[in-house]
Amino acid sequence: MKDQLMRQINPLTITRPHVTVDALVQLSTYLTETGYSQLAFPVLLLQEYLTRPCILSQANLSCASSTSNLLVRLKLMELCCYLNLENGIAHHQGFLGNLGPNEDEIAKALIDEASQSGRKVCSRLTTSWLEIAERLIQLSQGTSARQYLELAERFGTGQLHQRRLLFAKAKLALVEGQYGLSRNFLAELSVSSTRVKLCEVVLVLIVVKA
Repeated sequence: MKDQLMRQINPLTITRPHVTVDALVQLSTYLTETGYSQLAFPVLLLQEYLTRPCILSQANLSCASSTSNLLVRLKLMELCCYLNLENGIAHHQGFLGNLGPNEDEIAKALIDEASQSGRKVCSRLTTSWLEIAERLIQLSQGTSARQYLELAERFGTGQLHQRRLLFAKAKLALVEGQYGLSRNFLAELSVSSTRVKLCEVVLVLIVVKA
């Protein structure tokens, strides 16, 4: 039934695929957080379709990638867990396959980060890697989560990204029973947040004096 519906969608009509997928992400998040979780299913299914790597070759959709598709499938499985849909959990779990990072996309990220035009694509991929790691940590998939965290650390930039990365590392250490390491990461996160707040205060003072 799902495949029949998906065949009715013409990906060639989607002129701004990244904008479309970003809107679907926001909509599915909103529906889940406001208690309309069941309505998030069709939104996530459309998102899953648009991020399939096979669609990329057929319609040249820049939003399609193994990483993005894995993230959506993890969200679908989480939603099934939340709604206690055992058949849905088994179905989506069967489609997850290899939880490790895609080697081709890592190689492409190495090329993209060296060019101005490719950095935005690399940034999107890095954000997806970090989010996958966070979700794998919740599923106690520590080995795979660590691989994505290493990639997110290697390619990620910005204070917000670094703080989110530290928090994910702290959660992973906690799940693995490394409580001392988890406290160290949280302490580092606290110091980082304090520095950011101090910089914001200094900036405000400079603006006021000017």
